[in-house]
Amino acid sequence: MHPSRLIAAVVLIPLIAVYLIRPKPTRQTIPSLMFLMRDKDKSKLNSLFRALFREFLLFLHVLCALLLIAAIAQPFLTLPHTQVASDTVIVLDDSAALYAVEGGQERFRKAQALARESVGRSNTILLAGSVPRVGVEDASADRAREYISSWRPSHQPVRLSASILAAQEFTSAGGRVVVISTFQDTDQDNDFRAALATLRSQGIDVSIRQVGTPGMSAENIGIVDIVVGESETRVEVQNYFDEDRTVQACVGDSCTDLPIRARDVAQWRFVTPPGTTQVRIDTGDAFSLDDQALILTDARRSVRTLVVTNQDFYSSFLYFALSSIERSTPLAFEFEINTPPQLVDVSHDLVIFYEVDPELLVGRTVREAAARVRAGGAVIVMAQDSVFSLGLDEVLLLSYEGQGESSPVINTQDSARFAPFDFGFTPEYVVVSEREPQQVLARASDGSPLISLASVGQGRALYYGLPSEASFSLDPLYPVFWRTAVNALLDRRSPADLNLATGQLLSSSHVTTPSGRQTSGTVLLTSKGVYETAQGPVVANVLHPRVSDTSIPVLDDSTVDGFLVESSTSEQDITRFVVFLFVLLLLAEIAYLKWRGDA
Repeated sequence: MHPSRLIAAVVLIPLIAVYLIRPKPTRQTIPSLMFLMRDKDKSKLNSLFRALFREFLLFLHVLCALLLIAAIAQPFLTLPHTQVASDTVIVLDDSAALYAVEGGQERFRKAQALARESVGRSNTILLAGSVPRVGVEDASADRAREYISSWRPSHQPVRLSASILAAQEFTSAGGRVVVISTFQDTDQDNDFRAALATLRSQGIDVSIRQVGTPGMSAENIGIVDIVVGESETRVEVQNYFDEDRTVQACVGDSCTDLPIRARDVAQWRFVTPPGTTQVRIDTGDAFSLDDQALILTDARRSVRTLVVTNQDFYSSFLYFALSSIERSTPLAFEFEINTPPQLVDVSHDLVIFYEVDPELLVGRTVREAAARVRAGGAVIVMAQDSVFSLGLDEVLLLSYEGQGESSPVINTQDSARFAPFDFGFTPEYVVVSEREPQQVLARASDGSPLISLASVGQGRALYYGLPSEASFSLDPLYPVFWRTAVNALLDRRSPADLNLATGQLLSSSHVTTPSGRQTSGTVLLTSKGVYETAQGPVVANVLHPRVSDTSIPVLDDSTVDGFLVESSTSEQDITRFVVFLFVLLLLAEIAYLKWRGDA
């Protein structure tokens, strides 16, 4: 309200004066009987009400005058900013760091309180994790507060810049964005300060609310990295305290003391156990999410292998490559040699056809091998001159086209699994064509498949069309290729594929999250635990040094200037509301005068 305009209150002086001035009485002759009749008909109470009615009219006039004065002064109400904001976007830190305990309660409780205070009339809540997600959109104040009260943070790291910039899609110039976070950002490549400035440059009102006590140091020891190998697992544990600590580190039921220097990282190594195993450290600190983790490896350690051959398999490059796998991983091959025309029951995990005499090969062996593949087994067919005379049409989804001369071997894969291999050069090869779609790993210069992986029923078959004279047989990565190929054939996923970190993406045709939710496609790993997929289980753990660093940064002046807001207010003009009341009172006065008989 503008005080200078209250001078209009002087209109009250003549108004009240009118009521105070008494008219000069005049003498009249009135019969005395008239007074007796009035006293008989009306009581003293009615006389009182008549006086009150006269004063009520004065009250209406004064009130109308006051409202008119208030309208001239342009009154306003000072309200919290959120109550007048029509378009509010709350960027809410959704990281695991909010589970740290400060002042006897988890930090996300403070974040909830700040978010409830920031609610406006129309609200969108963006959850800031490794990728931004929409919690609610265009929600009323009550619906937004209800969502905030039920919200619990995810277990992933936070990338603030991406989430702040995503707020642009839900607001416009004149809108409002509130960022609520500890501001312990894990995104080292993008500065959230630049994102704040971008929104401000577009006319968006931006404010930040920091969760936690600025400058508070971390009081935590946590698991920050796990590297699971086929034979050995390495766990990194970081001490954020300013003094040396010793924690008890356990793999399953086996525990050991692990000393860690102040502000340092200790490595803890152990033999990789099969299956799913819990690793943990006993710390009793203020952040427990990084004290436990799960590691997962394929529990299958033995591969029953049938080698069908009429040559000395034990002197082949393939045998030495498979034997080297046993030395570098827990995977062991139990070889059984079948020399045609010898008969054998085929019930093995893997069948290898290597230098077979087609005139001696028994048809029953081929039929049983094909049936084993369709039931979920695996077959490897090695290159030889008469390979397409073995009757393996059900296994090899290829057709013979002729003989090819020397050619470079071109790797056609860009996947992480097979891309690293340089297959070199082959002096000769069999020209084939694909009868059915399959994964071709390498081709000759004329496009003929030289190495291909095909699905046959529930199993898989690998055609390796490079002769022993090919240069790849002497390559140091030759054994690594066969380890990778065997894992693909047996559907054995590498430890790197099974052990993930929260915040990563997982793709599968079917996924069951740790909470039991069913989904499919590309899934963001928001919670630690076991995810069941169509290919089998995988585990996700909280593994990030900046998530485990539970300290609260002190935001510098360049960050907080114009953005850091403890509480904000806005002036809401109510002149139109006052004028509306003035008009209502005028109408009420007219109605009163008509009822009294003066109009």
